[in-house]
Amino acid sequence: MKKVKQVLLAADYGQVEARVIACASKDKKFVDALWNNLDIHMEYAEFIAEIDPDCFERFADGDMKEFRSIIKNKMVFPTFYGSSLKSIARGLGLADHDAAYIEKRFWSDFPGVKRWHAEVWDQYSEFGYVDGLTGRRHRGPSSKNQVINVPIQGAASDITVDAADRLKDLSFDLELPWICPAINVHDDLTFVVPEPEVDEAIDIIVTEMLTFKADWLIVPLQVELEEGPDWYDMSEVGVYNSTEL
Repeated sequence: MKKVKQVLLAADYGQVEARVIACASKDKKFVDALWNNLDIHMEYAEFIAEIDPDCFERFADGDMKEFRSIIKNKMVFPTFYGSSLKSIARGLGLADHDAAYIEKRFWSDFPGVKRWHAEVWDQYSEFGYVDGLTGRRHRGPSSKNQVINVPIQGAASDITVDAADRLKDLSFDLELPWICPAINVHDDLTFVVPEPEVDEAIDIIVTEMLTFKADWLIVPLQVELEEGPDWYDMSEVGVYNSTEL
């Protein structure tokens, strides 16, 4: 009997933690950015490059795409996750007055996120626990960053696990064992699929991952899909959005 070639499909929830923050905070600009694919990372990369050209040259050697990635991972997301802009500014080598200017603009742009940070910390300070969107409750000694991150990471995990669970059930119902996730790493589900079944598997997997339902979900979900013979050698298949279903 001829052996059927197996293919890995790696389906990753795109920016799922950011989407959870938008849902939790209901920040108007952030929600709008996720609905309309507005690039807030590039917006802040260009803003910081303008006020501190030396930072732009030092970190990205004049490459705005590279600088966008740096600002995304070293400034925008850490700030959303509760890091202080002063510590972020030190990491980027920004002057104190530039850091203060960036902080003022950032929280002027995203006041809903700042308000949500305060609400989460106030709840923890008063009751000793923090609730997540899916009902998870975290107790115990925690730093402010941990308190803010618990609801984010908890809901992101629940979205991923819910998709894995539904795909597992569907794999029994449809008698397609390869659409049951083989591995879960963070917000990625990886599947081992017979090569002739790849196209059908992609349709089923993407649809199920994008049809998570919750009253609090107010932004679209996104799945980034890659395939290949192993994790080292993967190529992009496509990026799928729940608004396209």
